[in-house]
Amino acid sequence: MTTAEKPCTRCGVEKPYTDYHRNAKNKDGYYTYCKVCVLAQRAEYCERIAAERVEPAPTDTKTCTGCGETKPITDYHRDSDKKDGYNPRCKACALARTKAYREANREAILAHRKNYHAEKWATDAEYREQCYAAHRRRRRMLASAKQEPYTRELIFARDGWVCGICSESIDPRMRYQDDPSTCATIDHIVPLSRGGDDTPANVQAAHGSCNYRKCNRVEHEDEDLEVAA
Repeated sequence: MTTAEKPCTRCGVEKPYTDYHRNAKNKDGYYTYCKVCVLAQRAEYCERIAAERVEPAPTDTKTCTGCGETKPITDYHRDSDKKDGYNPRCKACALARTKAYREANREAILAHRKNYHAEKWATDAEYREQCYAAHRRRRRMLASAKQEPYTRELIFARDGWVCGICSESIDPRMRYQDDPSTCATIDHIVPLSRGGDDTPANVQAAHGSCNYRKCNRVEHEDEDLEVAA
């Protein structure tokens, strides 16, 4: 690992290359901002966007182009590309459209995911290291958490094969190899990274896609888990 240093163009401090994110587009292969300044820039951007965002009035309504019903504006996903700032379809229609697309193109989507992972794994050493690091990080979190024995089948049977995030049924026959987005997974209600336990009381059945979108949030922080079309 290199010990050379370069100046950050934001704070002007000379820092080792390990304090910079990689960027293949630059000549030296690293960003011009250090990691600390990148986080600061992102925080400033988020604050500016939040300050400029105009919250809709509770009485604002909009007609959905999918079902044709007039619904409150809060029933629509935000879309900055639209004039009014919202998706033309309500959340329910957008979710139904996304599910229909996935169902009609399941084989193509699965093949694309497999090819993408295989190509990245074979050609990108940094991608492989990220995968290894994720596995090591999860093992450390499991080792430090309170644990009680349980099996996946026990949790799925206890929850009746119903996703604890979207409350829709899970197909017991669906395997990860068939479709990672609809297969059954184990979700930690309070994530391990937030101090949660690896016990039956803190786990629930969940679709792979729901589990992925929930990430390391807890229930009261999950505002919108549906994907807009």
